[in-house]
Amino acid sequence: MDTRINHPADFGCTSLGDDLEYEFECNDNGDNDGDTFIDYPADPQCVAYYDNYELL
Repeated sequence: MDTRINHPADFGCTSLGDDLEYEFECNDNGDNDGDTFIDYPADPQCVAYYDNYELL
């Protein structure tokens, strides 16, 4: 769960009518790969906020 609400502020929403709010690994406020960097753009393994893999 993130603190962003609705499109376009919530990157997990693709439109105003989207109620799924999918969270990508590079936008979930977590260090999914254990390298101490969290999400895009801080984690160099994330190429965009919608990247779903922090590991290469």
